[in-house]
Amino acid sequence: MISNLFKPLSQSDRWLYGMLMLTMAAMLSWWRIGVLSILLLIVVFSIRGWVQHETIINRRIDRRQKLCLWLMVAYWLLYVASVFWSDDKTEAWGTVCTKMPFAVLPLLFVWHNTDFLDRAHIRGLFYTMLATLSARFIIGIGISIAKVVTGVPVGKAFYWEFDPMGLHHNYLGLYLVIALGFVYTEIRRHWNAGSRHWRVLMSIVTGILLLYMLLSDSRSAMVTTALLVCAALVHIVIIERHWKSGVALAAGCMLLVGAAYLCVPQQFHRFGNIVHEMEAGRPIDDRAVLSQCAFEAIEGHWMFGFGSGDYMPVLLATYEQHDFQKGIDRHMGTHNQYLETVMECGVVGLILLLSMLLMPLLTHLKRDRRNLLVAMLTTAIMGQIFFESMFNRQMAIQISAFCQCLMILYCHSEPIGQDANAA
Repeated sequence: MISNLFKPLSQSDRWLYGMLMLTMAAMLSWWRIGVLSILLLIVVFSIRGWVQHETIINRRIDRRQKLCLWLMVAYWLLYVASVFWSDDKTEAWGTVCTKMPFAVLPLLFVWHNTDFLDRAHIRGLFYTMLATLSARFIIGIGISIAKVVTGVPVGKAFYWEFDPMGLHHNYLGLYLVIALGFVYTEIRRHWNAGSRHWRVLMSIVTGILLLYMLLSDSRSAMVTTALLVCAALVHIVIIERHWKSGVALAAGCMLLVGAAYLCVPQQFHRFGNIVHEMEAGRPIDDRAVLSQCAFEAIEGHWMFGFGSGDYMPVLLATYEQHDFQKGIDRHMGTHNQYLETVMECGVVGLILLLSMLLMPLLTHLKRDRRNLLVAMLTTAIMGQIFFESMFNRQMAIQISAFCQCLMILYCHSEPIGQDANAA
C-alpha cells in the first residue's frame, strides 16, 4: 500500500509526503519530537517551493478551503491580541507560543502546492496514525508485562490511568477517538468495495483501539466514542437510508458494551458513581464544580474574557470562594475548551473557535454529504474538547491542528464521484 502511494508522486513530492508521514508519527509519539518535526516540515516545504518556483499563495485550493485555513490562523491571532489586555504578559505569550501550530500548519498549506494530497494520500496519513497508535499499544503491553514480571499485580499493571509511555489519558483519548472516526469510515469504504481482507484488518484495528481506550481509563474518550456511534447511525439511517445496517450497528455496539462491562467493570463503576451522586443531589463530578466556577468568574467579562495570561488567577480566586481545595492544590483549569476559550477571549473567541471547527464540515456537507470522514473527525475533536481544555497543551494542539488541515484539504481534493467508495 505504501509503495502505491509513493509511486505516482514526483521526487520532491515523495520527500514532502514522507515528511508528512514522519510528522504524523512524531506528533503521536512525543510532543517535543512533534515540535522538531514541524520545524523540519517547514524547511522541506520551503526547499520544495524554492526548487519548483512556487508563488507565495497556493492557487490550487479554492476560496472555501482558504477561508477554513485562515480561520485557524485568526484563532491564533486572537490570542496574540489577548496579550494586550492581559496583565501577565509572560503567561499570555506562553499561551500564544503553545497554540502556534494553529497558525504554522495552515499557513504551510496556504502558501504551498498541495496537488499531491488527494484523498488517497490524505487517508495514507491517517493510516500512519493507526500504525503509530498500534505501536504505542504494543509497547505499552510490553511495559505492563515487564511490571508483572517484577511483582506488580496484573490488575494494576494492565489498568493505566496514564499511558505507560507518559501520555495523559485524556490526550491519549483524543488520539484514539480521531483514529476510531477514521477507522469507521475505512470499514465502510472497504465494505462497499467488497474487500474482505481490509474489512477484517480494520475490524482488528478497531478492537485494538477500543481495548487501548478501556485500559487508558479515559471516560471522556468513551463518551466521545458514543457520539461517534450516534453520528454513524445518523449517517447510515437518515442519509443513506440503510435501516438494516443501522440496526446491525446498534446491536453490535450493545454487544460490545456488554462484553466490555464483563471484562473491564471498573470503567463502568465510575459512571455508576456519577449516577449515584446525581441521585443524592451532589455535584456529579469535579468538572461540574469547575464549570460552575467558570460561569461565575466570567460574569461581567463575557465579551472579551480576561486574557490568556490572567484567567487562571481569577479562576483560582473563585475556587477559594467555593472552598474547592482540590482545584486550588492542583491548579485545575476548566477541563472544557469552550469554557476556557470564553474565559480567555470571551464570546468572540468562542464564536471563532466554533467557526474554525465547523466550517470544514459545513462546506463539505454542501458538496459531498455522503462522505463521512470530515463529519466523524469533527465530532471526535469537538466531543473530546468538551471534557478537557485540549488546546492548552502542545500534545493535543499539534494533532488537532494537523488533522484539521487534512480535513480542509480532504473537503475539495477530488470531484464528486471520483472517490465514490469513500463514504
